[in-house]
Amino acid sequence: MGPIAATIHCLKTPFTWKGRASPSEYWWFTLAMMLIQVAALLPLTLPFIRAGVAYRDAWARAEIVAYNTWSEVVPPAAPDLLGIAQGQQVYWMAFGILMILPLFSHLSVMVRRLHDSGRSGWWYWIILIPIVGPILLLIFLVVPGEVYRNRFGPGRQADLYPRARRGSDMPVVPRDPLAHLQSAEDLRGLRHSRMPGV
Repeated sequence: MGPIAATIHCLKTPFTWKGRASPSEYWWFTLAMMLIQVAALLPLTLPFIRAGVAYRDAWARAEIVAYNTWSEVVPPAAPDLLGIAQGQQVYWMAFGILMILPLFSHLSVMVRRLHDSGRSGWWYWIILIPIVGPILLLIFLVVPGEVYRNRFGPGRQADLYPRARRGSDMPVVPRDPLAHLQSAEDLRGLRHSRMPGV
């Protein structure tokens, strides 16, 4: 699953806790959400960064003045970070509200990713164990999923088979020799046909 398809699929299913999610679906969605959050938070954090840089420059100027005049350093006024935050209050609230849906989408795809590796979604709460919990959860999310069907849904058996040489993206699946049998009589006939001397 590609990045755009994974992002759209996960945003459409924020409360789908059943089923499985492939590694590509989970990691593409996680990357997309990280990039969106950085892009959304950058304009909100720039005024704080500018205020910090201006304060650092003012402090450096005050030290230079004190050095040149052989006097004590007169500290500059601290930046009004609270005023900056209050001026952006509406934007921070909008950001928080807009991040609710992606938060649930990320939780649900994480649960489905745990399902893909054969674990219950309740394993998410291992993150509450300090230091060890986040590392274990990361390991659970990184390990490859179970290829075959597990208790959470069908697997990805088709990925095991090589692609067709015609250039098709459909996997080459071997035929099931028993697929055409419809009844017990057909199965008995096949068994007798394969037994020599009967």
